Amino acid sequence: MAGVTADRILDSAQAMMQTRGYHDVSYRDIADEIGIKTASIHYHFPSKTDLGVALTARYRERFFDDLAHTVKREKSALHALKGFAALFRQVMADNHFCLCGALGSEVGGLPTAVVDEVASFFAACEDWLAESFASGRANGALGFTGSPKVQASVFLSLMEGALLTSRSLGGLKRFDAIVKTFLEGLRPTARA
Repeated sequence: MAGVTADRILDSAQAMMQTRGYHDVSYRDIADEIGIKTASIHYHFPSKTDLGVALTARYRERFFDDLAHTVKREKSALHALKGFAALFRQVMADNHFCLCGALGSEVGGLPTAVVDEVASFFAACEDWLAESFASGRANGALGFTGSPKVQASVFLSLMEGALLTSRSLGGLKRFDAIVKTFLEGLRPTARA
């Protein structure tokens, strides 16, 4: 069918999986939403594993493109961390979960190739965050104990957990308070 693209299929699948998870989304659901036959989806993504891999790879790429755009004007570590948190905040404002967070909750039942893509997203986030924490500590902008890698793991876990709990316990106001409290604790004067 003319006009049907892999991106439209991925857009639909992403919106559904960010709210319902991997297993609660079928090719029929996607086809019905965008008005095509399931055969058209199979043409682009022969299996649901292929769809999951393409979707998580695209999500990672777009996340880091958005992150680069968000923090490009100012390169301070604190600004970078705020930019990272802002992307998670936007996911919450859209009433979704982080795609890889949603899929990560189903990791025991996902195909290995999809699990690998989810792990790749989290590893890339931790690497990016670790660089921000390391540079911030090196130039005196951030104060924290432990390694930048562990601090990156803590912050990523905080973002994923804040999305989950804030949806049930207070929304964006709660999310913002969590991020603000954590970031204020990183100021070198806060540790004196």
